[in-house]
This record gives sequence, structure tokens and C-alpha cells, in this order.
Amino acid sequence: METGEVLLEEIGVTLGAQEIFGEIAFFTDAKERTVSARCVGVCRIFAIDEARFITLYHQNPTFGFAIVKLIANRLMDGIQTRPEAYLPVASDDQPSRPGAP
Repeated sequence: METGEVLLEEIGVTLGAQEIFGEIAFFTDAKERTVSARCVGVCRIFAIDEARFITLYHQNPTFGFAIVKLIANRLMDGIQTRPEAYLPVASDDQPSRPGAP
């Protein structure tokens, strides 16, 4: 995003200018978003398709490392601020979390 602010609604995080969002979808089989993003006021947002993203990831080690670092930082922040979101999902024969009946 070049300018403005974007609210990631489900997790209550606001991103500002020069921040990236939507990167997780490029690394999952489902290719789905994990949270909703809503502009707070006027924003100028740049989009990138998967083919271009993958090309940049492979051709530019600095870009690739920055994306991996961003994902790792967001994962670690999420574990600390919303640990319940990182518990295993229960199947029919498995408890929803360690120690659950």
C-alpha cells in the first residue's frame, strides 16, 4: 500500500503506508485470504498477481527474504496476541486442544 490505512478486521490490526498484506494466500493451497481488509479513509493500494509475486520471490533474494521475515513476524505476533487462533482444529476423533476431553 502506498498511502492510507487498512484495517485487518478480524484481528484488529491497522496497517499503514508501505506495508504489505495478502501475502499468505500465495503460500497456501487454498489461495484464500485469512482475514478481511478494509480501507480506513482514502488509500492507494497496489496489487500483484501470483505469477509476478512468484517471479519476484525467486529472482530477488531480498524480496523473498523480506516476505519470509514478514510472515514469520506476523505468525509470532499472532501466537502472542491471539493464541486461541493457533490451537489445532478438532476432528471427530481428536480433542480440540491438548488435554481437552
